[in-house]
This record gives sequence, C-alpha cells and structure tokens, in this order.
Amino acid sequence: MSKHVTYYLNFRSPLHLGRRGVGLEETGILIPADTLFSAICQTWRMFYGEEPLTDFLAQYEAGEPFLLTSAFPFAGDSRFFPKPLINLNVNADDDRKKLKKIRFLSERRFRQIVNSESVASDRADLIRDKDLINDGQLWIHGDDKCLPAVWETDKRPRVTLDRQSSASEIWHLKAVRFHKGCGLWFDAKFRTEETQTQIETILRVLGDTGLGGERSAGYGTFEFDSKPATPRSDQDSKQLESESEADRFVTLSPVCPRDADELNRLIQGDVGYTLEERSGWIGSAEGSHLRRQQVWMFGEGSVLGGKGTQVGRLVDLTPDACPHPVWRYAYAWPLKI
Repeated sequence: MSKHVTYYLNFRSPLHLGRRGVGLEETGILIPADTLFSAICQTWRMFYGEEPLTDFLAQYEAGEPFLLTSAFPFAGDSRFFPKPLINLNVNADDDRKKLKKIRFLSERRFRQIVNSESVASDRADLIRDKDLINDGQLWIHGDDKCLPAVWETDKRPRVTLDRQSSASEIWHLKAVRFHKGCGLWFDAKFRTEETQTQIETILRVLGDTGLGGERSAGYGTFEFDSKPATPRSDQDSKQLESESEADRFVTLSPVCPRDADELNRLIQGDVGYTLEERSGWIGSAEGSHLRRQQVWMFGEGSVLGGKGTQVGRLVDLTPDACPHPVWRYAYAWPLKI
C-alpha cells in the first residue's frame, strides 16, 4: 500500500526558476514535477551511485513508481493549487481580466470549483477584489485567513563582460523571495519506506545545495517539513481525491501520454489544457555541454478526460553522444472533477 506524504519547502534564500525569456530576467513560481524529479535523480546518482539509481528507475517498469506533484505555493496552513482550466461562466469584462491573471487558488476555492459548487458572491461580480492577493495572482476563499502577499520578486543588477571587447554590460536577475512562513509544497506517494527514507535524504542534500538556477550564488536553499497527507474534514467541501471512476480529472503535474491511444482518451470530452515545451541543458557533469531532446507536455491545471490512474510515463530524452540515459518525469497526479 502506498504512503501519501505532503512536503513543505521553506526557502532560506531567493529562488530562481528559469523561464523562456531574455537571459535570466524571468523567473517562475512553481517547480514542475519533472524538474523536481530530475533534481532528485541527479542527486541520487551523486549520493548513492549509478546502479542504485538504475534500480530506482526500474520501479517504473514494474508498475510501482514513486509519484509526486509539482511544487506550489503555501502560506502557513493554506495550500494553493493551480487554476483548473474549467469554464467558470465569467461574463463581466472585469472578471475576465481578473481570471486571466489568476495563477493559483486556495485549497477551499479549488475544491469549490472542481466539485462544481457555486462560487457566486453577494455582489454582482464573481471575483471580489478582497479575495485576490499577491497582485491578483492568488484567488482565496472568503473564509480563508491568509497574508496579503506570499512572495515577492526582485531584480538584481549583474555585470557581464564581452569576451572580445571586454566592454561591460548590465543585465538583471529576477528571483522569488518567499515571506516568512511561506514557501512551496508538494505531495508524494511511496510504495516502500526505504524509498521514502532515500528521497528524504536527497531532499536534505538538495536543501543545502539548492534548487533552480544560480545555485553557485547560494540561491534555492531550503529546509523542509513533512506531514501525512490525510484528508481534511471540511464540512463545506468534498474531499480531494483521485478516483478511477471519474470521467475527467485535473492534474497537479505535467503529463506526457504513453501512446496515441492514451492521448486520444485524454483529449476527449469537455476538457481544457495547456501544452508546455520541455527542453534545456543536462544537469550531470558529463553531459552539461549537451541539451536534452525536446518534448511537449500537458501543464499543471489541465483538465483531461478518462480515468486518471497511472496516466503518463517516463520520457527518454537522451541526446546523441550522451554517456548516460536522460529521463523526464511525466506522470499525472489526478484529482477527479
């Protein structure tokens, strides 16, 4: 029987998460599950060795994988979830603008939407300004008690020298700094206690070495806490749970279908999704000069059709001349709608 655990990452330093843009001048907020998984595998290889990593990855062939969500913001006891791509029947122009800007929902608001409960307020508009925080990127429930801001982003000037002319040029690095008591959370499921112990050891190593970019400058270091992911007994909402009987589901991690048949099942019916390109440099010392192959995935918050059990796969993105295999995590973490 799998064990379900929630991890809370409390960052000791700013966090830079690369996004498509000019140099390092853009940063993301969440850590995608495939990025987190890759960091775990690289550290596993360094800490335990090549053969134990191969044995760990063999769990996926055996149908007993270690599963995880992407890492989303939290503030105190309040967790935030990706905005589900569900039609909320927003009519007012002002509400449409607000909805477009929203990136994450508090747990109560998320449950309310995926359980098809009414989100109408006592005012004519659907999305009240008092329920929006962090410059409108977070939508909370009226009963939530939350800080006015969970994170802030800042730009720090850097100087680079032209290799030929030695002329200096200023550029800016953007990073995320979480407020006290705030950070990122993710869920994980373990088949064995041994795997859980190994993953938590790796998380401690990652806490000291850092996640994301600019780790050599001390960015991305963290401490973590964990709690059993037991269902909460909220009277005003149903439990968040993954069920194979659901006609459709929202995923909390990027997904790459196993084959064309699975892809066709996922895009059937009343669905909504984003497609995100995954590419970048290989993180190992031997392959750091190589770029992994490109792949497209359904993004977090995508609403997909069919049963949500064991959807997705590990994707082989090994480029030519790479001395070791390069895998990318792309399993769904489904929550029924």
